[in-house]
Amino acid sequence: MGSIVTAASDTASALRENVHLSQLNQDKVPVLYPRGTPSGKAEEEYIASLTIQANAAAKSLACGSILAGQSSEADEYGDVAFWLGEGDYGVGHESQVLEALRLEGQLNAETKVIHMDLSSETQLPSTLRLPSLTEETKALIELLSQLRDVHCFRIENMSGSNGLVAYVLLGQRGHGWVGLLGIGVWT
Repeated sequence: MGSIVTAASDTASALRENVHLSQLNQDKVPVLYPRGTPSGKAEEEYIASLTIQANAAAKSLACGSILAGQSSEADEYGDVAFWLGEGDYGVGHESQVLEALRLEGQLNAETKVIHMDLSSETQLPSTLRLPSLTEETKALIELLSQLRDVHCFRIENMSGSNGLVAYVLLGQRGHGWVGLLGIGVWT
């Protein structure tokens, strides 16, 4: 569990100054609540499970972030789950997602927001190489199957990013939006 906490915390800290990671449960699983907390314990447990399973799946595939996959040049960053709650965060509303995640201050004229295709079977980026499904990956796919309107995008050339590329995967669960934030390193 320690490596999951470290990788997810490093991801959040690398992208956001003075980041506030909520410590969700007795296991101290890092999650982001930039727009308030969900109303029920089941949602909180689901979000914590996303952080845990995303990082376990990435580790089982020898990569740091399940969203960045094997294309990342470094494995020190992981994925951290977040809760946005209700809002218009579907496809085409990436700027609202970045604002809700409080990343809009790192956007500049050189920043590119690029839509990523998802595998219809896994709901994971199609760039992720899955030679076979590990138990950890199957558990993550099961969690992602509970989301509707899932989409993914990456953000390149953010201010002060030094080769870091942010990845966002999100979807609706119940009345709110939930997702994963990951980092890849491109030099």
